[in-house]
Amino acid sequence: MTPKELLDMLEFQGGKIIAGGEEHVPMLFCLKNRTDGVEGYDILQLAAVQMPEPEHREEMAKQLSELVEKYDGYVFATEGWVVKLPKTEGMTVNEAVDYAATIVRPSQHPQRIEVFMVNFVSKWGTYLSRTYEIVRVEGQPATLKLDVESTAPLAGIFGNLYDTVDKEQYGWGQGGRGQ
Repeated sequence: MTPKELLDMLEFQGGKIIAGGEEHVPMLFCLKNRTDGVEGYDILQLAAVQMPEPEHREEMAKQLSELVEKYDGYVFATEGWVVKLPKTEGMTVNEAVDYAATIVRPSQHPQRIEVFMVNFVSKWGTYLSRTYEIVRVEGQPATLKLDVESTAPLAGIFGNLYDTVDKEQYGWGQGGRGQ
């Protein structure tokens, strides 16, 4: 499967789970390049991930990065919360710092949006991520609405698990193995 096909499959499966009223458990799909001449990846390992409290997430990211190290790519799929913040462009540094100090965790923000996120990353720095807003209308099944699709690396400690491992140990640089 190509990265796009993997994300399409997860959109379909995640949408079914969420529409059924269930929570999509965070999942990590470990991938190897196909060896039969067909473009794409085979899913070789699947792991359900129990997300720890914020103070333990760095250790979790390190453990997951050690798991994906032996694979050519991975997809991480999870539900979560995001907050669409106004841009700080045009603010002075002091204004931006003061503004940032007022931000709380997305799960606690009064204007949070519930989302389903899927993130493909290859060892060689190829990225494809999608964020879907979970739309809930009373009396109807929840639906997914594509909000953002990007080929840029995601920020955050789970954005690229290849960059979470000890780079010196594996001889990697920014963007994955061999760079």
